[in-house]
Order: sequence, then structure tokens, then C-alpha cells
Amino acid sequence: MSDPWLKFYPTDWRSDPKLRMCGLAARGLWIEMISIMHEATPYGHLLVSGLAPTDAQLAVLAGTSPDQIPALRGELEAAGVFSRTREGVIFSRRMTRVAKKSAIARKNGKNGGNPTLLKQRDISASDNQIPTDRDKPQKPEARSQIVASQPRGEDLIDSLLLAAGIRGNPSPGLAFPGEILGLMQAGFDLHADILPAIKARPNPKARSWAYFVPQIRDAAERKAAAASSPAPERKAVDWQERLAAFYEQDVWPHSWGPKPGEPGCAAPDDLIEQARAAA
Repeated sequence: MSDPWLKFYPTDWRSDPKLRMCGLAARGLWIEMISIMHEATPYGHLLVSGLAPTDAQLAVLAGTSPDQIPALRGELEAAGVFSRTREGVIFSRRMTRVAKKSAIARKNGKNGGNPTLLKQRDISASDNQIPTDRDKPQKPEARSQIVASQPRGEDLIDSLLLAAGIRGNPSPGLAFPGEILGLMQAGFDLHADILPAIKARPNPKARSWAYFVPQIRDAAERKAAAASSPAPERKAVDWQERLAAFYEQDVWPHSWGPKPGEPGCAAPDDLIEQARAAA
């Protein structure tokens, strides 16, 4: 018999990119399905009394109308939220691993225990989002450097989708920004390098973040080249020629600034005197 309760960590639930790709209604159906799978045998499978519920039965259990079930379930499946057995039964990858680990722990407990089990970290924090084997929240230092130093899943994906001009339910290939995280690890800055490059050439039909990698790298290379290029030398002003044109032909374009005799004239005083005398 399963435990009458589940440990639920909102931060893990909200940071799972696969779930964030789904709408609110689909996520609501998933938590209902998790509740059913928690009471199922085998654990973590969408079964009621050993049978997979029909759409009508699942709708009753979830408290919704049967015509909504196919679309919501399809949305979850397209995002890779759950898996299926060879027989087509829906199951939670995380919950089945939890059950296997618990069985091993019980077996070793009867034999005096196995200290190495304390060091196991084989359950992904982003898979199905219902950790049932953690007694304490995961320490920040146990997470990867990328996750600790960069925006969390939902914030990062929301920023990327906005920059790319993607709305609605994007392709499942955009659920995990692995290519973008790779660029961050290589030293690319999200706000200075990545987002501006995507905004410059958005593509609402993109199906993978790999599409944007070349333009991000190209923009960074052009930016680095521009920063390393020497500033162009300013052409020396021939004041003698300008002053001669002014005193001999009364020519003084506005681009040269104030005329001789006007406040702010940039022409040297000694050259002004020479040009006036020569005229």
C-alpha cells in the first residue's frame, strides 16, 4: 500500500521546462494523474484496479469533461512529461524510479542496511516534480554551477521565447535549452550576447534552440571584432585653405562651425590674421 501523502516541492515543479511548456489546464491534469499513479499498482503507473482508465473515466477522476482529455493529455505527451510502457500504459519516470529505490532500500534494511545508498543521487529534480525520497531540501551547492549562477528554468525559457517571438505552445524541442546553457557555460552572457542576438533575428517557427546558435556566435564575433578595431583617425583640418576660401570667396559652410569673428570659431587666431592680411 502506498503512503497517504506526497512530498511536493513547488520550486522543482515550477522550474521543470517540460511542464512550463504546457498550459495551465494540462498541468492541472498532470497533478491529478500523479495522484492516481501514487495509489496505483505498480506504483507510478496510470492504472485503476490494474486497468488503464478510459478518457471518460479519467475525466471523472480529474473532474473535467471527457472531450478535454485527449488534447490535454496530448499536450503533456508532446512535451515529454510522461512515458508509456510497451502496452501503452502511461507512467511517471520519476515515480517508478522512486519505487525501485525504495524497494532496494527495504531489502538492504532487512540485511542490515547499505551505507552507499545514502550517496545515491539518481533521481532527476526535473522529472515529474514529485520527490518522495528527500527528507531535506537540496542544498544550493549540490546543484550544477550553471543552475546556481544562471536564471532558473522557467525564467530562462520565458526570456528566450519572448526574444525569439514564439507564442502559444512551442515545439517540444524548445522545452530544454541545452544549446543555450552550453553557450552560457562557454562564457556567453545571456543579456549581453544571447538575447540581443535572438531578438535581432527572431523566428517564431523555430523548433530547436540550436537554430539560434550560429547567429549568437556570429553576433559575438562581430562585437569582439568591433571592440578590437582601432578608432579611425580624424582627418587634419586645413584651416589655411578654409580661411582663404572665406576671405577671398566668402565661403564658410555651416559644417565648419562658427565663422571667424564669431564666438566659438575653432580656427587658430594666428591663421585668421594671416588670411585676413593676405586677402
